[in-house]
Amino acid sequence: DSIPASRIAYVDNRAPLLTRVRYSYFIDLVDLSGNASRSDTVSYAILPKPILLSPENNANVAATDVVFQWNHTGATGYYRAVVLDSNREYVWHGDFYQSTEPDPLEIRFPVNIAMEQSGNSLYWRIDSFEYDFDMDMYIGSESEERLIFIQ
Repeated sequence: DSIPASRIAYVDNRAPLLTRVRYSYFIDLVDLSGNASRSDTVSYAILPKPILLSPENNANVAATDVVFQWNHTGATGYYRAVVLDSNREYVWHGDFYQSTEPDPLEIRFPVNIAMEQSGNSLYWRIDSFEYDFDMDMYIGSESEERLIFIQ
């Protein structure tokens, strides 16, 4: 594909991406004189997205009882719950390593942090990670994001 130098991001929309398939990219930079330079190759593979259960999108949740629940989507090394504020700035994350437990999986949002966020809206999602020994790196995915209101 070819993009103008003014672009700072690229999204590969040519075909649906398959899970556990390695995708590799490199960049050829060409100046106005035709001089070219190639970047290192970057590779990544994605996992199936976790299936969020609760809290529902736009739910009102008591600060003393914020529990994130989701279902497995295949073998995963570990999960991470990520919480962002209304500006999508980082608030908190919690890791869940017992991915062999039966569905649903869950992790509690710490009450002290939830109390600090009382009256605010927060975004949450679940990321999944698995170590790929062939690539010597983690592969993963992010679930959809949901918005909750902390009471």
